[in-house]
Amino acid sequence: YFDAMFPNMNDTSAEGLFILSSCLHPRSRGQVTVISDDPRDPPEIDPNYLSHPYDITCIRDAFKFTMRLIRTKAFQKLGASIHLPRFAECVPKGIGKDNGLNEDTRAAYQEYVSCLARIGTISSFHPMGTARIGRSEDPLAVVDPSLRVIGTERLRVVDASVMPTELSGNPNSAIAVIAEKAADIMKDTWGDGKALTEEKICSWSPNCEEELLSGLESSSVQFTSSSLFILCFSLTHFNFYLI
Repeated sequence: YFDAMFPNMNDTSAEGLFILSSCLHPRSRGQVTVISDDPRDPPEIDPNYLSHPYDITCIRDAFKFTMRLIRTKAFQKLGASIHLPRFAECVPKGIGKDNGLNEDTRAAYQEYVSCLARIGTISSFHPMGTARIGRSEDPLAVVDPSLRVIGTERLRVVDASVMPTELSGNPNSAIAVIAEKAADIMKDTWGDGKALTEEKICSWSPNCEEELLSGLESSSVQFTSSSLFILCFSLTHFNFYLI
């Protein structure tokens, strides 16, 4: 797959550029499962990528937009041409045997792009939501508004896994905010040497639960990561790789 995706990688006379096309809010959902009571045993992770048809549609739309972008006058002045990876699984579908896509044959076109998407899509490496925050009556909630694991004592989760929905950007700053708030909550809880009530823990805001849970959606966010689609473009002297 790598050679098909980047055929000119070893051409030292050319330079390359990657254009990233990302579906920021995929609807496919996987899960993380604890397989034993030994904390040293890694969990079983099933990301279940591209299991929801919306995600393929999103990638196809991104594909079409970027194709139009490369065909603009600005890129054509540079002599840009489109390179489609010749994955063995996709070429027999009737499109992609050369560097053209005939959008008039809509059904075949969509089938071919869908095939490229399933092979050329990669994760953007920001999984989140595997221990989502929520109220005790929420069957999908793992931690309560004070980040305590529901049904377990003396255990909190403070990282991206508590986010109830995926973000549209890099989560690093949001994770830092969660950590700062968790520190405040724990100081308020144990500052005088004893545990306080939930009402006192939330005393920093009259709408504590609503603010913490404002991002909740009804859908399950167990494992999610935005998806990137890989496509290559080449110029006369430069290579453009759309990922």
